[in-house]
Amino acid sequence: MDTIRASGLLDSPPQREFDELARLAADLTGSEIALVTILDDERQWFKAAHGTALKETPIGWSFCAHAIQSPGELMTVEDATADDRVRSSPLVTDEPGVRAYMGMPLCAEDGTAFGTLCVIDLHPRGFTESQRQSLRRLALLGEHLINHALRAAEAIARNRAESELEMQRLVMLLTYGIDLKAFIGRDGRYRYVNRAFVEKYGRSEESIVGQHVASLVGEPAYRTVVGPKLEQAFAGQVVTYLRLVDYPVAGPRWMEATLYPVQGEDGQVSGVVLRARDVHDLVLANQKLNERAVSQEQFIAVLAHDVREPLRTIRSFIDLAIAESDGRMPDESVAYLKVASRGTDRLSRLVNGLLSFLQADGQRIPLETTPLGPVLAEVLDDLRSLLDSAQATVSGSLEAAVHGNHVWLRLCLQNLLSNAVKFA
Repeated sequence: MDTIRASGLLDSPPQREFDELARLAADLTGSEIALVTILDDERQWFKAAHGTALKETPIGWSFCAHAIQSPGELMTVEDATADDRVRSSPLVTDEPGVRAYMGMPLCAEDGTAFGTLCVIDLHPRGFTESQRQSLRRLALLGEHLINHALRAAEAIARNRAESELEMQRLVMLLTYGIDLKAFIGRDGRYRYVNRAFVEKYGRSEESIVGQHVASLVGEPAYRTVVGPKLEQAFAGQVVTYLRLVDYPVAGPRWMEATLYPVQGEDGQVSGVVLRARDVHDLVLANQKLNERAVSQEQFIAVLAHDVREPLRTIRSFIDLAIAESDGRMPDESVAYLKVASRGTDRLSRLVNGLLSFLQADGQRIPLETTPLGPVLAEVLDDLRSLLDSAQATVSGSLEAAVHGNHVWLRLCLQNLLSNAVKFA
């Protein structure tokens, strides 16, 4: 019975296919009345009725209540006044004075009988085998029609339940999401705010809804920032902007606000949806990156001028001293000056390499085929004093060429060797 109630068939408007089914049943059996009945706990209701103006009867009067007790079997009554099952029914003793009845139960797909396709006459009569078979076949058609309606009702109920669940999810997301959300009407007043919104301001929803935006953000902020952005949104634009908001509870927070215009059926903007995202930590991190970039630029300037220029000067005086020695300086001293000259060359190349890397600003480090032998020779020259003082020797050689960067390969080898000496 619950399935029938859920189907929506009870008390539903007339349907042509059921009306035609009842008329066809009357024609094929030569009966005065034909019905498609559906029964619940208290009544039998006529989904279709041919030959009578009745719409329903109490369940206690019903012939069909007896018929559905035997699903799959045809029930016939040739003279109701002589049948103990129905002889006392007001349908027999009073108007319309039913005498003959033939009904075939209509069953749901689970086998439960919920009604009948039946024919009625007001005089005693029998039914031929052909008439019985016709009613059985028509009842199968009736079952198909009603079970189709049941499946459609189940699908509608399922879709309704899924839609309600989806709506609940959306409401939960809107209400309990971490982003601040609000709907602002054309008059600039809040119509809806979510939980995150009220928590950020430390106020109740009732104290915010209905208030003008200016009363919450303050007149100066509304006049200079928020108000003009709202006007853009009311004009149909999606607007995103950054603002430092001093919340009563959370304190100053950088917020990224986006305003989405909402259009009504007439195409006019009826309001604006506000979505505000807390980006305070991200803004602070960007500020630190900017400060770091400034410091890097300052460091580059120091390398470019305050380091390279003294190196050029040192190199110039060393070369001048070597050129003017002309036998006046011991050969050993000249050799030392030449080592110092080569050292200033390598240091200049290192500084230039560092400058190129820092000025690349995230670009790929230039790579080229680099023989490791000359790189190792430069490193050994740089570390000569450290190696001699530690009485350390480097054996073997590096003959291979690799795809890399000369400056960084040299620094790598220099660190490896200096650490080996220091921690041996």
